[in-house]
Formats: sequence, structure tokens, C-alpha cells
Amino acid sequence: MVPPRAVAFDMDGVLLDSAAVHQRAFNEALARHGITVEYATVAGMRTHEVIEGAVRGLGLAPEQVDALVTDKQRLAVERLARDMPVFPDAAPLLARLAGRLPLALCTSASRASMSNFISQGGFADSFDVVLCGDDVAQAKPDPEVYRRAAEALELPPGDVLVVEDSASGIAAARAAGCQVVHLDRGRRCAGSCGCAACVPDLSAVGGLLDQAARPQHPADWGTLVIAAAGLGTRMAGTGPKALRDVAGRPMIGWIAAAFAAHCRKAVVVTRPGDEAAVVQAVRDAGIDDVTPVAQVSPRGTADAVRAGLAAVDDDAAVVVWADHLGAVRFPGAWDGPVGPPDGLVLPLVRRPDPYVYFTPDSSGRPLMFHETRHGAPRVAEGLSDCGVFLLRPGPVARALDGLLADDAGADVNFLSLFERMADLGVSVQAHVLADPLLSTGVNTAAELDAAVVALGLGGAA
Repeated sequence: MVPPRAVAFDMDGVLLDSAAVHQRAFNEALARHGITVEYATVAGMRTHEVIEGAVRGLGLAPEQVDALVTDKQRLAVERLARDMPVFPDAAPLLARLAGRLPLALCTSASRASMSNFISQGGFADSFDVVLCGDDVAQAKPDPEVYRRAAEALELPPGDVLVVEDSASGIAAARAAGCQVVHLDRGRRCAGSCGCAACVPDLSAVGGLLDQAARPQHPADWGTLVIAAAGLGTRMAGTGPKALRDVAGRPMIGWIAAAFAAHCRKAVVVTRPGDEAAVVQAVRDAGIDDVTPVAQVSPRGTADAVRAGLAAVDDDAAVVVWADHLGAVRFPGAWDGPVGPPDGLVLPLVRRPDPYVYFTPDSSGRPLMFHETRHGAPRVAEGLSDCGVFLLRPGPVARALDGLLADDAGADVNFLSLFERMADLGVSVQAHVLADPLLSTGVNTAAELDAAVVALGLGGAA
């Protein structure tokens, strides 16, 4: 992706979780004619075109069609006025981009709907250019709205990155000559749309923009190592925990998709027999070069990391837990180093009532690990890991070889070894980040449901 000089956002489905509202409004307006509309098939189109197509053949006069359009728009505007369902990842990204890149809002919605979104969402100062369906002669998939946005931004279309979710919107942006990111919200596009990138949420869009602004190749974090051998015995269902469906995509697919812009290769550590399915899930998420490693005699997460690092041939790696869904936000939150030349980076966040947490050791380093299920006292607030570790494979693997040999036969948690690795001369650099959702892991079905909502996966809010 060429570093963009501006970003244009669609509204419905990208910034506003309005699909259910529009679905209901269309069907209520058309109920008297016994007609229903499947909104997913018409998303991005102008209301008049949808209504006109739906009633074609009924012999309605133009004014009757116009009345149906007015009814649908009124129903939608009224409901959205009562409850404006802005996606939870919209405001953080727009705030983050403010002053950094010019922003445009390009929607097929009516001016009333767009104005309500801007005013109620608190986005009056967010956009440099705003265009709605009333501003153009031809709605999406015609490229007019994006061509006009590029003209208003005084940029060539190729310098504008468009964030779209619908087929008609993607077609419009591509026809205009813009770069396009498909925000698939869990629909598992896996690159079939032909866009520059397919991402699960807006935080991943932020990560893409960060990476595009850097002079390095986007895949500058080395190999992605995903520990995915867990069964998830505390969750309902059978099979590998990493393949548990989360809003239409395997859990590991969310992780891989979030890191695909930064890692061209992946290593997945699985149970024997699960390799093929787990590898395919990662490939579907956008990383083609995937190496499976079977954890034959599992001895905890330290053994899984060591097994994964043995298959890495890069000088850098990112280790991620497959069940740590908060990691999908990490690429958008991290602008630090890949890892020190002789060790690893430990990203931490401060969160209330942590399940696991770190406290300072005798040298003041926050590397002493505590786990409440193994007797550690509960604390009101503590520093928890993000389920992501940026490291140099060589020195970390060598340290793990020695430490696991000392603990032969034991089930060893990777997190418990940081203090000992530091004592062996491995550089362990702790960085505290601001977003508490980065520490979101899932061990039970209830935790999974809560995580899907908190992280806005698949459009949940």
C-alpha cells in the first residue's frame, strides 16, 4: 500500500453500526406491498434506487415510489436519532488521525442521516470533506462520490485511501482509482475483494496507516508465532480453542488478520492432528507462508514458545496467544521497537482486578509474575500482559533451552520466566500501554461473549 495522503470513510457499516436499523426501515416501509429487502445485498446504494428496484413491476406512480422512499428515510432517521449506534472503534481512530491526515466522509445516505451521525456522534470537527447521496448524481457503485472527494481534497485519487465495507462501495472506490481497505467486520473476506488489505476492525486500519507511514516494508515485525495448542476445556464446544468461531471467523483468524500487515510469515504451534485446519485459518486471514509445529508433549506456554521459535528463520518474531483477542488492537497501539537486539519487549497494560499481573522485582523491573489461580493474592489493579511479545528468536530461544532444562518435566508458564531470563542477561523491556482492552483474553464462553462486544468484533457493540 502506498502511503496515503488522505483517508475517506464510508459511514454505514464502517463508522455506524446501522444495518439492523436500515433493514427494519426498508421492510416496514414496503410491508404494505408484501416486499422485503435483504439489506446486506443493497448496502451502499441510495435509498431511492433500492426502493425503485424493489417495487419494479408493481405499476406504482413515481409519487408513490417517492412516498415509500420518504417513509423509509423517516423511519431510519427517527430510530437513529433515538440511538446512534456508532461502532466503538470509530471515535478512537478518527481522534488518532485528527491533524495527521485530511479525512473525508463519503456516504450514499441522505443528508439528514449524515448530519445526525456527525452531530450526535460528536464528529463535527472530524472531517475536512463530507459528501452524501444528495450531493451526487450517481450513487455507489458509481465512482462519482470518491472522485469528488479526491477533487475536494485536492489530491489524485491514488493518494486517497478509502475504508469501505460493502461491495458497491468497494467497486466505487476502485473505479475512482483510490486505494481501498475492506473492513470486513468478521465476514472473512480473505482478500477475495481485490482490495489493498482486508481488516477486521478500525484499529487494524490504524495499524495499516502507521505501517504505511514508515519507510520499512510493511512486514517489518518478522515472523508471527501463534501459540494455538490449547483445547479450551472451560469453553462449551469441542475442538481446538483457536478454531472457535468468533463472529463468523475462527479466533486465530482474528489474530492473524490483525498482524498480517506486519508479518509475511507465520508459525503456528498446535496439538498434533490440528495442523491443517489451523494453518488454513491463518492463510484465510491473509498470511500465505505458514509453518505448523506440533507440540507433541505440551509443557505449558514456555514449551510452546520454544517450539515455535525453533521454526523461525527471521531475526525478529512476534509471539501471540491465540486466545488473547485483545491482541487484535495491538498493531494499532504499538509504535515501539520490534525488540532489543538481545531480548524481548513485554507490552503491559494497567487493568482492574487482574487474573495475572506483574510487580517490580528488586531492581524495580515489573517482571515478577503472579497468577491468582496459583495462590497469588488478588489486587484491585495491576499490570497485565497483552498476550503479545516482540522478540529476537536467538537469545530468547537459548534462554528458554536452559530454563526449561532446569525445570525438566514441569508445566512452565512463559510469563513466569521473564525475571529469570533478565537475570541471565536477556534484555526484557517492559512498556506500559494505555488501552486496557489489549489485555482481553478468553477462557470461558462468557468471557468470549464479553470480549466480542468489548472489542467490537464482527460489528458487535
